[in-house]
Amino acid sequence: MAVTPRVGLLLFLTMPLVAGCHCRDGSDVTERSDCSLDREPDRWLTVDSPSDGAALRVPWVPLVVPVDSSEDGAAVTVCVDGAPVADPLTIVRRRSGVAGGGWDVLGSLELTALAPGAHTLEVLVETVDGRLLKGESAFTHDRAAHRVDLVVTDAEGAPTSARVVITDGVAPVSLGSPDGEAADPYGRDADLHSVFVVNGAATVWLDPGHYRLLAVRGVREHLGVAELDLDDDRVVTLEVASAVALDDHLSADLHVHTGRSYDSFVPDRYRYASLIAAGVEVAVITDHNRVVDPDPALAVVGGPDRGGIRGVAGVEADIRAQGELSGGHWDIAHLNAFPVVGPEVVALPTLQPPSVASTLDDFRARQVAFPHPDAGERVLLQLNHPRGIHFRPEDDPVYGAWPIFDELGFDPRTPVGEGGNAWMTEPEPGTGTIALDFDAMEIVNRFSLELYDTVRADWFALLNQGFFVTGTGNADSHALQVEVAGFPTNLVQAPRPGEGERLDAGAFVEAVQDGRVIVTTGAVPQLTLSDGVGAAGPGELLLAEGAVTAEIRLRAAPWVPVDELRLVVNGDVVRTLAPSAAEGEALDVAVSWPVEAPGDAWVLVEAGWPLYAGGVQPRVGGDYGLVAPGYVPLGFTNPVFVDLDGDGVWTPPGL
Repeated sequence: MAVTPRVGLLLFLTMPLVAGCHCRDGSDVTERSDCSLDREPDRWLTVDSPSDGAALRVPWVPLVVPVDSSEDGAAVTVCVDGAPVADPLTIVRRRSGVAGGGWDVLGSLELTALAPGAHTLEVLVETVDGRLLKGESAFTHDRAAHRVDLVVTDAEGAPTSARVVITDGVAPVSLGSPDGEAADPYGRDADLHSVFVVNGAATVWLDPGHYRLLAVRGVREHLGVAELDLDDDRVVTLEVASAVALDDHLSADLHVHTGRSYDSFVPDRYRYASLIAAGVEVAVITDHNRVVDPDPALAVVGGPDRGGIRGVAGVEADIRAQGELSGGHWDIAHLNAFPVVGPEVVALPTLQPPSVASTLDDFRARQVAFPHPDAGERVLLQLNHPRGIHFRPEDDPVYGAWPIFDELGFDPRTPVGEGGNAWMTEPEPGTGTIALDFDAMEIVNRFSLELYDTVRADWFALLNQGFFVTGTGNADSHALQVEVAGFPTNLVQAPRPGEGERLDAGAFVEAVQDGRVIVTTGAVPQLTLSDGVGAAGPGELLLAEGAVTAEIRLRAAPWVPVDELRLVVNGDVVRTLAPSAAEGEALDVAVSWPVEAPGDAWVLVEAGWPLYAGGVQPRVGGDYGLVAPGYVPLGFTNPVFVDLDGDGVWTPPGL
């Protein structure tokens, strides 16, 4: 870390102020070249953000302008102080679940390079039938006194990306928009604390005072830390070095939303900046019931190398109650499918299927008929949040939020296929597919330790009965602050693309399907089972010829508290260890434990916070609590299977 007075050279990422586009759901055509009008508008629009009269002291604000349903196919031009400003990432997106329906213009207004004082924003909307609509907002840029140019490097001094959390040394400093709840009715980013540094440089304006800045790239890196007493403009350099090297694994977030989802309001510029800053190497964009190609936006935000990310186009598809599906809610489940071609190639499967199994069949048949250019006929199907969603750490989980296991009934204490679990194994006519034939399941969604404990029991019950699905963990991020991109992350043992190469999406999907995945919000455990002759890792089978040993390595960055390491055999915690590291040092512990079971077994390791014991979800303090508020350190491997009885096949242990 280095803090120096700002002199001469301005080191910051220059961005366009806002967006001008002529687009419908992200399809670009030509915008107006100026903001002059030769006639009065046919109708006036209200600008929700930045609202008229707002005093803005923040680095940026979202641009949100509602448009009536009759304005389908609108073209949009945005002007500040009479001059058009261009940003190809502004979209006109379909609004859903809001009275009157319609569309939203969704973009961003970057303020770091905007002079202080009064400004006028104009938004011009031209409809396909020739009508002209206009919205205006007069706002004041009341920026803070001092400019802080942030420079982030790796251990070799090369520019890199990171999220920089601004604190006063004790608590985060709010950088959120005063129109936070007008821009996003959920108010998730109204108290934003972070600056997203892309490719090494960004700028923020701050008032005089004491600050402690924390640069976080991902859960496996050291924090870059800077303390400064700000009384002048500054250049602050923060180093983010690797703490847990795992070069044969790709970090992946398999469930991320953009502003094209009806319940997400984060502008594309900051959606993709958040992923780049998180050090995510594979980002799967899964908007609700639509397919978005992330590559063009990544190129705008991250430059020619896309900020080091490989984007994957996916979809989060609703499964809605109809026919044999008798859930108590309209939407009973969410299923991710990736990578997939968009509906412009072929329509997505129906959202109201006669059965869960038919949805799986429909997505697989669609992939065979219309292969993805990077994955061919391979497609990964992931069941999301099967017991509900924890929307805010300070609130209770919402067990009624698209929880298929609650809606259709799953008792992990009862054999699959019996009683209330009968629906899970009923074969689909003509294919034999059952409802459990998905590839992966979100064991941890966002920050919820309580729901992790519940879904963990479901997963263990399925494994004990011989139904192997890969366990994953995803941010399910719709926003920037409450749901942090890259928390949790999946470390997938898959081929790493070379510079300028595309992701081998088929091999990546195969690795996830095979279970070569570690899930982490900080603790990174690794597991190998060995009998002295052979060895096997997650997703693999060891045909044991003698005593079996679990070889475990547990690592974590110094800022990640790890209280416990656990060995799990057939769903039971059989051994624990309280690991420790020297103060300020990365955790790196190796341990060997014998594996004993009355018959064949599956084995995994998990680490981090102690298992959830009910009550209020714990609040983690220290730097971890500052960079990931509401989250808890957690890590687990997928299971390794071991044939202990020597018959050459693996027999599930049963409930």
